[in-house]
Amino acid sequence: MGLYGCPTIINNVETLSTVPAIILEGGEKYASRGTPKNGGTRLLCVAGHVNKPGIYEIPLGMNMKKFIYETPAASPTARNSRQ
Repeated sequence: MGLYGCPTIINNVETLSTVPAIILEGGEKYASRGTPKNGGTRLLCVAGHVNKPGIYEIPLGMNMKKFIYETPAASPTARNSRQ
């Protein structure tokens, strides 16, 4: 039963994408990917001047600056300067 005793439907892609991992690994292992207070993962879309634009799954609590500058796939690429 969902909120206020009514049926609840999940229509959010991010939530649905976590279901296989939770079923295969179990809730505790999935939750251990993030911080102790916020377990699990989050989808992050990276676009613009980066090496590999795309959608990345990162653990909750990951520092965004660290992800952008230290992950080879998402590191900003050098722009060609106009002369």
